[in-house]
Amino acid sequence: MSIKDLSIKYKLLLLISLPLLFIIVLIFSKSITIFQEISKYSTLSEKIDSAIEISNYIDSNQKERDFSSYSFTNSDNTLKNLNTIFSLNDNNYKLFSSKFIEKDNLSNKEIENINFLNEQNKKLVQVREKINNQNIKFDDLLDFYSKTNKNLLELLSRVSSLSDDPEITNEINTYYNFIYLKEKASIERAIGTDTFFRKDYSSETYFNFLDSISLQKNLMETFSDFSDNKILEEIHTSNKNSFENLNKMRDKLVNFRVKTLLLTNIKNLIDNELLNNYRNYVQKINPIYKMNVIKAISSMEESIKQYKKFGSLNDDEEKVLKDLKDLMDDISTKIDLIEDQLNSKDIDFEIMDKLSKINYQNQRNDLSNLINDFLNVQSTYWFEEYSKRIDFLKNSEDKLANTLINLINDKKNNLIYSNIFFLFVIIFMFIIILSIVYKINLTLKDAINKLYYGIEDFMKYINKEINELNYISYDSDDELGRLAKMMNKNIDLTNGNLEKDLLCVGEATITLDKIEKGLPNIKSKTPKIRKSMRN
Repeated sequence: MSIKDLSIKYKLLLLISLPLLFIIVLIFSKSITIFQEISKYSTLSEKIDSAIEISNYIDSNQKERDFSSYSFTNSDNTLKNLNTIFSLNDNNYKLFSSKFIEKDNLSNKEIENINFLNEQNKKLVQVREKINNQNIKFDDLLDFYSKTNKNLLELLSRVSSLSDDPEITNEINTYYNFIYLKEKASIERAIGTDTFFRKDYSSETYFNFLDSISLQKNLMETFSDFSDNKILEEIHTSNKNSFENLNKMRDKLVNFRVKTLLLTNIKNLIDNELLNNYRNYVQKINPIYKMNVIKAISSMEESIKQYKKFGSLNDDEEKVLKDLKDLMDDISTKIDLIEDQLNSKDIDFEIMDKLSKINYQNQRNDLSNLINDFLNVQSTYWFEEYSKRIDFLKNSEDKLANTLINLINDKKNNLIYSNIFFLFVIIFMFIIILSIVYKINLTLKDAINKLYYGIEDFMKYINKEINELNYISYDSDDELGRLAKMMNKNIDLTNGNLEKDLLCVGEATITLDKIEKGLPNIKSKTPKIRKSMRN
């Protein structure tokens, strides 16, 4: 059966059903999309929870590494707290592991990271035993815990790939970079503690130390460029004094090798070049020695100039450099006085004898002390001061995590609320349209039925199948209403003609009856009957 063979009622129903079906499909499709988006945010929230567990495990791992290195410098007080730190780290490892029991949804690289971490955890018992016995090298201790954290950071870095929202992705990257920054800060704390204790770096930790500082600087700059968080502002206000002290100690650690090298070079210049050539010049009056003195002073000035480029100067450094300058000025002045004596007619040997004497012992002692005790900071003080910075970074890290969680929840809730409103509007419109469609359909159906049955009765009435004809009871100004009025006019016209015909037939019957009875003066009101009577 084709569409043209359908009844008008079904054609109307088909016409109305298509937009309603489209709206139903739209609602269903939108609901699926909303559900998928909400599921993405829910999955992302779960991943962020896992990321927080990873960050907590990294933090406790940092504490175990740094406090273990600290225990080598302050064993009496620190070893007592290590068991508590070990327990905390074990607990965080269990919480971390519980988030990654199911490996079905993990990539090969993630599985590789987790397997490595599990192997590291198995080795932890032996490492702790060595720590308690203080039978482990600092380099080995640093390497073991740093490898663990490196794998944890690799796991953490994959969280950002789960988000397709630029704002959330930016916050996830900020959070990750801040955790990475804190790891580098923790490494700096551990290396600094060991270096201040030993008064020198262990093996290649110097380059590791410089690398941690450089990365922290870059990460801080990136953080300030891409985050509107107030963390950096807090660093420069509430923690200003503590961080300034750390920067001074950091300058010592960064620059002490090159500075002690320059100071040693200056000391050798004084002992081997400056003073020896000066004495020879006074005794032998040879210009070559004078040139060597001037050359030694020039080299010292260049070394001092280079020295001042490497960080700020503390009071001890200022004093030593001032004494060195005074020494060079003193020798330069004495050379001029010697020249005056040599150019005079009568040389005063008593003056020459005084000029030959240089009192350098006090300056030598100060210079030697500065070289030998350049790292004159207690390792415990460095550790305690740096721990304040680590605690601040941890608090800031937790704030970033809360900001990230709140952002995801806000996005999720906004999505739910906005789309619930959208669906409500669509459903409300659907109900209104359905009501209108139902009303129109009902009205059309009623009008068509009334017209159909009205026309049917009219035809029956004309064909004398029925004796009574009623009006079509549909009052409207639309096309069907005008058609109904037209039919009602025809019904009136037809009824009037039939009534006249019936009157004519009735009068004709009466007239014929009178004629048959022979009644005189028969008259008729009907023209046709009167005409027939005349004929």
